[in-house]
Amino acid sequence: MAPLRQIREQDRLQSLTPTETTPNVSHPPTPLVQITSQLDSVRRLSAALTAAGHVTHLNEYHGGHDSACWAAELPEALAWLMKG
Repeated sequence: MAPLRQIREQDRLQSLTPTETTPNVSHPPTPLVQITSQLDSVRRLSAALTAAGHVTHLNEYHGGHDSACWAAELPEALAWLMKG
């Protein structure tokens, strides 16, 4: 197995499904309202972090918020963490 690479504070792994395009989503029981779509927000955040010199990996996966999707994505996330 490859040695785990040095994880720097500025490394960011972001993951979401491209179907998360609904704006103005409320998140009860909190007063939080997500004004822009999650997809647009995360894409902008990833671009801004990269422009600021952070090492980012944005993975847009097809699926929902469930353990089957996360299990399928985990090997790719671990591979990114372990690459030198």
